[in-house]
Amino acid sequence: MREELERFLESIRQTPRQLEELRALVQTPEEATRWASDRGFHLTAADIAELRESEVELSDDELDQAAGGEDDWGSGGAPPPPGGG
Repeated sequence: MREELERFLESIRQTPRQLEELRALVQTPEEATRWASDRGFHLTAADIAELRESEVELSDDELDQAAGGEDDWGSGGAPPPPGGG
């Protein structure tokens, strides 16, 4: 992964709203590169394609974590004990 793309991802991970905006734009490379450029990052269409293909950088779990949301089991962070308790 290019250094500029890594720097960009690190930056947007800090702001859940930006991460959500990027996720909405990533299917349109021209819009996504323009959006990144407006924030001071110079991404290429290949960078956007790498984002689009990568489940790790823009996964639902990561979005939830960045937004401070609850996990699948509520705010406790752990699964319920066996037996449904």
